Amino acid sequence: MGLHPEWRSRSDSGIMHRVLPAVYSASMAQTPYVRFTWGGAIAGSEQWACGLSFSTAATPSAADLNTWLGLMNVPLATYWASGSGPASIASTDTVLQSMRAAFYPANATHATVTAAKAVTTALVGIGANNNPLQLALVISCHTGLAGKRFNGRFYLPFTGRTTTPAVMPNHQLVQAEVTQMALSTAAWMTSSAAVLLAGSGTAPSVAVPGAAVPASPITSVTVDSIIDTQRRRRNKVQPLFSGVHSVP
Repeated sequence: MGLHPEWRSRSDSGIMHRVLPAVYSASMAQTPYVRFTWGGAIAGSEQWACGLSFSTAATPSAADLNTWLGLMNVPLATYWASGSGPASIASTDTVLQSMRAAFYPANATHATVTAAKAVTTALVGIGANNNPLQLALVISCHTGLAGKRFNGRFYLPFTGRTTTPAVMPNHQLVQAEVTQMALSTAAWMTSSAAVLLAGSGTAPSVAVPGAAVPASPITSVTVDSIIDTQRRRRNKVQPLFSGVHSVP
């Protein structure tokens, strides 16, 4: 399995999803891939979701995807609960409880096989704050190709992190924190890409560009110090710090 950055239209990206999609669709890619989505409840009635895609040489069945989701639970739970993982910035009412997988053959616009599975044990955030639900920490995935079309991002709930000036000078995270988050995210991506699906082996991390361009490796992830919302346009404020880590 190889790793793709999440590649979505703006209407299907970000932290807040009231309803997880029942029909999966995407722009065509030359390489067959499985789209992995994880998320759950936030503040009781709202929903959140993040996603990445993984290349595969296999053509999985629904049973294969279901087994794979069970295996993916392990690195995801480790990432969530690590000292600098998503739980550290999420509130106690932000819950990771479900995973989904959708297989796209080469040059397909819709998934042909899907599966869903609950995480083994629902995982919650540990942050004491009750920040606005729209706040998110953005994980940017870089492939080396220019343009947003060939790179990706996903949005982690920033609902529980303390935001006082003592811990967030200038209303931004400090260098040490974003560096550790980038390291944890890169380690999780590497572990996840090593999980086998339907007998396929591991593969280099790859992006999901359009049909006319070959897949390209993710070379690094970046977490900068600015707290985002899904809709914000970054045209004025610049981050003071960025944490960058390579993805082997």
